[in-house]
Formats: sequence, C-alpha cells, structure tokens
Amino acid sequence: MAKLLVVDDEEDICSLLKDLFAGWGHDVSTALEGETALRLMELEKPNVVFLDRRMPGMKGLDIMKKMSEKGIQAHVIVTTADVDEKVHDEFRSLGAVGVLTKPFEILKMKDQLADMLPLVFKDQE
Repeated sequence: MAKLLVVDDEEDICSLLKDLFAGWGHDVSTALEGETALRLMELEKPNVVFLDRRMPGMKGLDIMKKMSEKGIQAHVIVTTADVDEKVHDEFRSLGAVGVLTKPFEILKMKDQLADMLPLVFKDQE
C-alpha cells in the first residue's frame, strides 16, 4: 500500500481518484489548492502525488518548485489536458516521473502506478 496525494482544483476529480485508489488498497488524501497540498506533503509524506497542471493560484509547476525548495520528496505524476510534449518535458525536467492526460484512462493510471510502486518502496528501504 502506498500513500497517495491527489491535487486538483476540481472536487469531482479528487473524489473520483480518491475512491479509485482507495479501492486499490492505497491510503489517499486530497487537496484542492497548492498551499494545502504542500502542507499535506510535509505532514503526511505521500509516496506519490498526482498533481494537476492548471489550478487557480499556485499552478502545478509552482508547486513542484516549492516542493524542491522545501526538500519535499515524492514521485509526481502530472495530470493535464494538455498534450503538448514541451509541457510534459518541462514537468519531467523538474522531476515528474510521468504525465497523464485528461480525460483519464483508468487502466493506464493503474499500470503507471503499479510500475512506480517498486520505486516507491525501494526509496523507503
């Protein structure tokens, strides 16, 4: 079981992903905006963060930069409707391990999370 944090300004998406990941046996928290997300990252130390690219206030890139400044370590998967590879590369350059495009393909999400879990638990050794 991994500790996950879903960060998205759309409450419905947070709820959907929380239910989905919890159903797969993971411990899931959600945040609707950047400041709350950073606070939860510091307190709960999630293994994986699903981070929306576009949100009011602090954007996904801003959150990733703040994570780096604060020394917060988590595997970040960016969620976005943008299919531009330059955008994806920008997130990867900041350490994102993956980008999932909206609308979500549930099986692709499950596969990506399953591929990442060995890395997550290796980091905890």
